[in-house]
Amino acid sequence: MSPTPDRPVAVVGATGRLGRAVTDACARHGVRVTTVADSTGWTLGEVPAGVVIDASRPDALDAVAEHCAATGAALLSCVSGRPPQSEATLSALSQQVPVLIAANLSPLHWLQARAAELAARLALALVPDAEFTVIDRHPTTKLDAPSATAKNLAALLPERTTVLAQRYGHAVSDHHVVLTAGAESWELSHRVRDLRGPATAALTLAAWLEQARPGLYTAADVFAELAGAPA
Repeated sequence: MSPTPDRPVAVVGATGRLGRAVTDACARHGVRVTTVADSTGWTLGEVPAGVVIDASRPDALDAVAEHCAATGAALLSCVSGRPPQSEATLSALSQQVPVLIAANLSPLHWLQARAAELAARLALALVPDAEFTVIDRHPTTKLDAPSATAKNLAALLPERTTVLAQRYGHAVSDHHVVLTAGAESWELSHRVRDLRGPATAALTLAAWLEQARPGLYTAADVFAELAGAPA
């Protein structure tokens, strides 16, 4: 997970919590940030960015997609709570440049998802009446509930999985997958207390995008490739 982009990057949502963490990670790893954008507008650098890291809000997507199409920059979209119509925008952009959608930037979340998927498959073979629950805890500042991470976890589990969204407490998030079978329970948890790890992973994903062909990818695709695991 050590590679970083060779070219400068752009950070959209640079004054937000994740955007600040990404710019801090760039400073730690010697990655130049040439363009930034926030609620006040865009500040364009003299050197075009190779990858745009979008950590802003869903309503900024049109402007982000326009910038990527005009400059040829790849897009790493880290925005949650996107409306359904945004999928068409991202799909159209991916015909021109590489687009990677990352509902969750953490490699440890990817491990949780893979483990939960395997556990569900094995549990259903052994305990057909097992119950599955995803608990999604974020602070009250989290706008969407349940989160995209929780929805993605639930999609890997049986259709009858219950998703409980809780909004309280400290940053950043907790996601629990709970399997209940009679008087027994099994739990797989992932807790994030600051964004340094996910922000550093964003740079690894950006480095991968620099070498990618135009197309639509997910963080899970990349983590599987980097880990040498089947997709």
